[in-house]
Amino acid sequence: MIDTVIITTREFFIKELGRFGISKDELVLSRDGFRKYFNNSSKRIDGYQPKLTLIKRGPTYSLKIEFSVANILLGNNVEEQNNVSWDTIAEKLSNVMAKMGVKITKEAIGNCDIQALHASKNIDLKGGYTAIAVLKELAKTNLTQKLDMD
Repeated sequence: MIDTVIITTREFFIKELGRFGISKDELVLSRDGFRKYFNNSSKRIDGYQPKLTLIKRGPTYSLKIEFSVANILLGNNVEEQNNVSWDTIAEKLSNVMAKMGVKITKEAIGNCDIQALHASKNIDLKGGYTAIAVLKELAKTNLTQKLDMD
């Protein structure tokens, strides 16, 4: 299962630039060649919100969106969903971003450039093993940096 996804797009509309800490005039009149503006509020409205970064590079703007698939779908990052379509994820993400003041269509999310995919690290332990027991066994191995792990 995929846990975290980082995507970028140029197909978006920001309804509330103030959430990125800048006004429209400041953004347009800024002479900075490269600048980033963040909308990563610690005050969550209606649950989970993705991390948004508005990137100004010369005359062009792009939006970087970093989100947890499990959080978008289920509201937590412990449970995992298998066999979920991208359309379902895109629709939920579009709805959450609308609440954050950013309008982006499901189709635009589908056309985003994928920057990174992080796999979930949840491992199902069977046979009476506990996470601490596995970690203790792994700690006993004496691996050096010179050792090739292929």
